[in-house]
Amino acid sequence: MIQRILVAVDRSEASRAAVVHAVELARACGARLRLLHLLDELKLAPGFETYGAQSEEVFRLIRESGRELLESHRSRVEAAGVPVDAVLIDGFGVQVSEAIAENATAWHADLIVVGTEGRSGLKLLLHGSDAQAVARSAPVPVTVVRARSRAADGGGPVRVQTDAPNRSAMFAFD
Repeated sequence: MIQRILVAVDRSEASRAAVVHAVELARACGARLRLLHLLDELKLAPGFETYGAQSEEVFRLIRESGRELLESHRSRVEAAGVPVDAVLIDGFGVQVSEAIAENATAWHADLIVVGTEGRSGLKLLLHGSDAQAVARSAPVPVTVVRARSRAADGGGPVRVQTDAPNRSAMFAFD
C-alpha cells in the first residue's frame, strides 16, 4: 500500500503536473507527500563562482528562492487536505537522481513522482533526462508525469527503462 509519496519539484510545468498527480494519488491512497527540491548552484548561477563574496549573496538568494518554491507547493498540497512536508537539499556536485534515491530510501518512500519535459533526439542526448536517471536508480517504483503542453502535442508515451527486476515505472499523462 502506498503511504509515502516523494515528489521532486522544480519550476517547470512538468513539475507542477507531477505535484497535481501526486496529490490525486495521495488523496486516493490516504498517503502523505514529501516535496523535494534540489539546489544546484552550478546550474543556477554559472559564472558567479569566481566572484567570491558576491557569489555568497547569489547562493543565499538561490536558497531563498528554493524555500519559496517549496512553500508555494506545500501550501497548495495542504489546502488539498494532504499531509505534506518539504525538504530542500543543497545539491552542489550531487546528481539529481542520486539525491532523490537517497532521500526516498531515508524517508521510506513507497513511490517517487517526477515530471518530465519529454525530451527526445538531440535534446535528450545533449541534456539527458533526470526522470530516466531517477527510474534507473530509484529504490521504489517511479511515476513519470509529462507536462500538459507536451502530452497534448502528440509527443507520445514516456519510456523509462529500469535496470532491476524488482523496480517498476508507471507512466501518467496529465
